[in-house]
Amino acid sequence: MKDEHLILGEGQYGMAMEYLLVLQEIAMEQGVPPQTILKNTGVSFNALIQQEARIGHLSIRQAVKNTTDAIDDPTLPVQFAKRMSALRHGALGYAFQSAKNLSETIELTSKYIDTRSGGGQRIERTDSKNHVSIAFFFEPEASADVAHFQYLTMLFNIEYLSRYLTGTLLEHIADEIHITSPSIGDIPSTILPPGLTIKFEQATNRVVYPKEIRCRTRCRARSSCPCR
Repeated sequence: MKDEHLILGEGQYGMAMEYLLVLQEIAMEQGVPPQTILKNTGVSFNALIQQEARIGHLSIRQAVKNTTDAIDDPTLPVQFAKRMSALRHGALGYAFQSAKNLSETIELTSKYIDTRSGGGQRIERTDSKNHVSIAFFFEPEASADVAHFQYLTMLFNIEYLSRYLTGTLLEHIADEIHITSPSIGDIPSTILPPGLTIKFEQATNRVVYPKEIRCRTRCRARSSCPCR
């Protein structure tokens, strides 16, 4: 299914222009010219001013590869994710802004991502006794290096926006990001939210939260929380 907006470059799934703009911002700060990031994407430099257009998912993946090839920094996915605020993050940002709590956010995001991407992205929620897990999938899969960047970026965004939603940005929350790929270098804990652990070579790409956080926006009195 084609996106309702103009899709530039290659790929049937339209991704928000902001993804490309943030890659360009980071690249410029590192002295990498825009043409390097756009190489082999099928997207012209003039496309950066077409705010209503969307970028084909294959072109975004090529831009990610160009960026990671040009900038050797294992923290790059986290830097990218931190710049993708709720107002810049398309379907995910809208879902987090409109939701009352984390449970509602997961439901809205799952429905909205499928609508906006034409099936190119999806999430799955799993509940256990003490934890709630959000797994994320891209279809079709990217190459290993690009998938590492995209999964870590998206899961960090979900984790960060969850903290924003629940008012816990500066609190120690024992949550985890699981990534199926191996680590490509050290990501210092000092650039991560308090309590977050990133684990590599795991079975699924997902964020795992303590269950109490899922409705914390509505239920500040944890002893009487109906979600417990």
